[in-house]
Amino acid sequence: MLQTSGNGGVLVQITNGSARRPAAGAALWSAAHAGLRAMAHATAQELRPQGIRACLLVVDGPLDSPATDERRWAEGVPAQASADQTAVAEAVRYLAGQDERAVSYELVVTPTGRQWQP
Repeated sequence: MLQTSGNGGVLVQITNGSARRPAAGAALWSAAHAGLRAMAHATAQELRPQGIRACLLVVDGPLDSPATDERRWAEGVPAQASADQTAVAEAVRYLAGQDERAVSYELVVTPTGRQWQP
């Protein structure tokens, strides 16, 4: 569909911190997210000549959402350690709004209450 529009477009794949932060007991989950990360980067290289930009947005923390509130409270996760939905939406808007010269292949949103990890 992006090719037929004539002006390329942007694909933003969103994943969670497992793409960067493998955890004990979650090897298969982490491997799947690492694979998704590799697919997004390969897709970016494959589609760029056609004017289509692909990038990955890593949300490195639990999402602050009514769907996750109960679990986060039970686990004692402070609000500063969860990702704000508005910040995630702004990150997607930033990636989608870059011009054709942009080369952002990955952006990581890390809540301030989580330790940053390269």
